Amino acid sequence: MGWKTKSIPVLSEQRLRWFWAKVDKRGDGECWNWTAYLNPNGYGEFSVGGGNRMAHRVAWFLEHGPIAQGMFICHSCDNPRCCNPAHLYAGTQKDNILDMTKKHRGAAKLNASQIPLIRQLKRDGWSIKKLGSRFGVNHGTISYIINRKTWRHVP
Repeated sequence: MGWKTKSIPVLSEQRLRWFWAKVDKRGDGECWNWTAYLNPNGYGEFSVGGGNRMAHRVAWFLEHGPIAQGMFICHSCDNPRCCNPAHLYAGTQKDNILDMTKKHRGAAKLNASQIPLIRQLKRDGWSIKKLGSRFGVNHGTISYIINRKTWRHVP
């Protein structure tokens, strides 16, 4: 069972307080960023029920109840750290892909000429987070480039 389909157990009052303590709640219309662990893709993760759950899925669950089997919890704000229930909606994988396409999120932010420079700067001691900031991408994107999970074809 993948992370998208793991059910979320009912949280104790203590775990509920801990969860919301890790969310930077702002105004109703603003993103509420997860401040604890982020996975390489920039999504918050929360340890509950013997495993990790995506923080935005936990936020959805706390606001709306159980998530239907196989459903994605999508971000209308396109911010993977956001846990504001007002920015989240349940949708299928197809819904998520259509949203991504409509918003042109699938377009690469980097080009092949930048990849060797990123790898060289990492060898020179730059942190993954600093590289992400420098090139305007998530640190997970930089990690994938460094570890040749993406852009493998570029020397």
